[in-house]
Amino acid sequence: MSEIDYSRASVALYDPVSVNQRTTRYSLHEIGFRDIFQLNTLSELRRIVQDDAPHLIIAETADHEAEVFRLVRAIRSGELSNNPFVALLLTSWRRDADLVRNAIGCGADDLLIRPLSNSFVEDRIRTLIRARKPFIVTSDYIGPDRRRDKERGAGAVKPIEAPNVLKASSPTTSRRCRKPMPGSMKLSARLRANACAACACASLWARKRACGR
Repeated sequence: MSEIDYSRASVALYDPVSVNQRTTRYSLHEIGFRDIFQLNTLSELRRIVQDDAPHLIIAETADHEAEVFRLVRAIRSGELSNNPFVALLLTSWRRDADLVRNAIGCGADDLLIRPLSNSFVEDRIRTLIRARKPFIVTSDYIGPDRRRDKERGAGAVKPIEAPNVLKASSPTTSRRCRKPMPGSMKLSARLRANACAACACASLWARKRACGR
């Protein structure tokens, strides 16, 4: 039987509500994360994303929904981070349609509705590592491909395999030997090629938007 070693992965945890932040941090620690940046303001989150390139970002939407969505778009477009494909989860106590639509539309990997159990959080993170959706890069959206099959006709944007630094930093380990399995810490050559191509698309899109095109 195998499990995932999260101890080498870094997490940027933003939540302006201290009790929520402590609860989420506890869940992450119980799962196995040890390198956790606890952030109370969006300015702190921006700085961490720019300077430290965390493997996973978890951001609460409460009180600053529009700003959080803009920040996610800036990350995905490459304006704020060198890795526009970083694993990114949003959290909220609300579950209304507008919030869900905006969270999906900004390019986040998933929206987690509170209250959160340890098993629920771990399940979502495990999905990001083992079964993450491919990404699409368009003029107005960079994020997971959530299109249904019938929406992928001729001329549709082709999905790409986004580089997954969370997966690379969280090797599958054996309970018996507790050593990373061979090759689990390296991105494959194909993944690196996809990363370069996708980053180029994201950068081009950001330049075009800056020029008002």
